[in-house]
Amino acid sequence: MRPRLFLCRHGNTFNEGEKVVMVGAGQDLTLTEKGRSQAHTIGEALRAGGFLIDSVLTGPLKRTFETAQIISGMLAKAVQPVVDSRLTEIDYGEWGGLSDEEIALRWGASVLADWHTRSIRPQGVTFSPSQERLESEMQLLLDECSRQDRNALVVTSNGRLRTIGKLVSKDSSQSWKVGTGKMCVLECHDGVWSIAAWDCAPISLVAALSKAAS
Repeated sequence: MRPRLFLCRHGNTFNEGEKVVMVGAGQDLTLTEKGRSQAHTIGEALRAGGFLIDSVLTGPLKRTFETAQIISGMLAKAVQPVVDSRLTEIDYGEWGGLSDEEIALRWGASVLADWHTRSIRPQGVTFSPSQERLESEMQLLLDECSRQDRNALVVTSNGRLRTIGKLVSKDSSQSWKVGTGKMCVLECHDGVWSIAAWDCAPISLVAALSKAAS
């Protein structure tokens, strides 16, 4: 059986009615009640699907670590999450803590749209790490997971997931954005990863994987 890499984005960090802002490495927010519920849903789906997870990697920020803890506690086999600093969300510089409306007003709606739709970084705003380092870190992580020949769960944030999507697909025409509480699956064959599913609700993802296996 080919090893799988289950990727998931942390749960919600904003309650309904709250101001939604760009959340990067500098905004270490905790999960909301809905965010914790989303993490439970992921854990339930993985257990119901009978997927054996051998290792859990997570970024150190509160929202990712708490998501990983909740999921890990629900798996068929108990696995302690391991913090990997390479899974820390991007620091969005001056954009961090601003709403889409505020960003569009200061930098332009087209600049914001380029980021949302194609993950094109804005000129004049320093995101950290650099795109080159970000891609290098994510490629190294993928290479390490491919050599382990086992299923792993990676809990991280949107900026990192976008990069993984681009690296594996070799397609820069879309953003590879992942919604909160959503999942992706990569499958490895002869050391090469391919995308089996992307930005899926946990329940529908498990159903799709089960159907493909039958």
